[in-house]
Amino acid sequence: MEKVTLNNKNIEAKLHYLAMYCYKQVATYNKHPAPDVSYKRLKDKMAMSTPTVDRTNTVDYTKRYPTLELAEAVSAFLGAMKINTNTKNWYVSEIGVQPKKWGWTAWNNSHLKKRKFIRFIYNRSTGVTHWVGDGQIKKIPDQHNPNNWTILAGSMEGDQWLADRNTGLNTPRFIFEISIPAKNLKEWEKAKEIIRNV
Repeated sequence: MEKVTLNNKNIEAKLHYLAMYCYKQVATYNKHPAPDVSYKRLKDKMAMSTPTVDRTNTVDYTKRYPTLELAEAVSAFLGAMKINTNTKNWYVSEIGVQPKKWGWTAWNNSHLKKRKFIRFIYNRSTGVTHWVGDGQIKKIPDQHNPNNWTILAGSMEGDQWLADRNTGLNTPRFIFEISIPAKNLKEWEKAKEIIRNV
């Protein structure tokens, strides 16, 4: 997995609208289930013949858009990415808000749907993404310079594992992830170039 620098101001503006529309939704946050992104839990998952995803503490808006403005913002972002990479294969694999302190996404390896992904994270406080795969173990803290966006790109093909959580005490953490089938390597690389504005 790699970090991608967000230099494209048009993409940044679209992402800010997405985050703003999600933050505006009325939602009840609580501390259950408690975060468990431990490596012990990952070992338990790896030992399963068919790993299941734990119930997590995230307000999930994937394929569930409570307002027209959020639906239109998602459609606009995805549509622009499809046009600029010349493929209709992009889809939203995750969009949600992690509550402050207790928000988290459980270990998963996407073993049923091999894909390349780009994960956009907005957080004005602290958070972390855990990644195990391709001979690497990474713990990536949320970035704050220059714009509080952390962009991560990688492959999920059954052997890689990802989990993350919001460790900040004061603000929620927004996650928006788009994916494309693993075969679309060229289009995935093009999307990263667009984000970097190179």
